Amino acid sequence: MSTGTTALLIGDLAQAEAEARHALALLGQRPQEEQSAHVRASAVPDLAHARLLADDVDGVAESNAQDLWISTGRTPRAYLPDDPLTDIV
Repeated sequence: MSTGTTALLIGDLAQAEAEARHALALLGQRPQEEQSAHVRASAVPDLAHARLLADDVDGVAESNAQDLWISTGRTPRAYLPDDPLTDIV
């Protein structure tokens, strides 16, 4: 997850997308109750950001639809970093 963010910061969009996808793939291998909301909440925006900067609008929409929901056993909410009502635990 951190390598995806770093790749974004240095402008390596292909590496940023690959690292974010890798983080999400590793997360997906764990049982849902053991998946880290923190990792997902960091990797998903990195993935969407890398795709957006690469002009892959369809890829942004796909990443948001597929990965942005965080399940907490309660009502799932989209991760919005500035939303105090966002439930990410």
